[in-house]
Amino acid sequence: MRKPVTRQQARDIQAAKAAANVPGAVRRSIQREAIGSQQVDMSKYYYSRIRFQAEAGEDSLIFQAGKRYAFGYQLQREVDGHPGHNATYADTNLLEERSTNRGETVKILGMAIRPTPFTDSYIMNALDMWLSVVLRLDNDNVMFLGNPSDIPGSSQNAEGPSWFLPPPAEDTEVGEFQACKKGDQRMSNLLMFAEPIIWTPEGKDAKLDVMFELNQQVELTAFDPRNATDVTAAGAGDNAVVTQWNPPSPAGEGKDASPGTFVDFFVKLYVASEGPRSVNQ
Repeated sequence: MRKPVTRQQARDIQAAKAAANVPGAVRRSIQREAIGSQQVDMSKYYYSRIRFQAEAGEDSLIFQAGKRYAFGYQLQREVDGHPGHNATYADTNLLEERSTNRGETVKILGMAIRPTPFTDSYIMNALDMWLSVVLRLDNDNVMFLGNPSDIPGSSQNAEGPSWFLPPPAEDTEVGEFQACKKGDQRMSNLLMFAEPIIWTPEGKDAKLDVMFELNQQVELTAFDPRNATDVTAAGAGDNAVVTQWNPPSPAGEGKDASPGTFVDFFVKLYVASEGPRSVNQ
């Protein structure tokens, strides 16, 4: 015996018959409108690079106290701390300084900091204790994040021999220096915020930057024992030839800096923005 049809089933059957009589072009248009009216969160990144560049001292490098602002510049403008270098997409994806792109409102879910490959890991460690990081909105301090080493770095990490320190003598074992080395560098390693921070396109909370402050002058001297008069190469006796090592010096005017004289920080914000759903979502 056939079961009786419920009211809901009857309505569904009636709707299916009606839909079958709608032309295909009209049905596809209705589907596109329905999908376009749905709003979804889309994940993306905002990123910005800044630099702390040393000055030349007497047999030393001097990093002056001061502030740098990630997201404080835009494409085709000078990178903060890197004179003469106008930003490309390798440095930032901001179309307007301190502002979201194309008027979108975003939720900042977390942040990562990584050094660039030519950042000197020894110098980065030496500066870390004097550097503070603050996320700001409208010039107000929103989140104090501690030292750069407190914030995980995604992808590339600064580790390996230093350009600033003298190379080791033969048969000498030296350790590599590491900075921002947390977790598996193949993963999206980041500091997740307990609550999302809302970055708006206009009005309140519309101007964002991440401030790095070097709180005092730092002078670094690389002592090379091979420059001393009583040093001879191991096992070479009195005929040893000891080559004097000179640390790298900051570039002159119009030239880019030598590795071993600067620290770069690449800041990546992990954000979600609301937008229309696509057919692929």
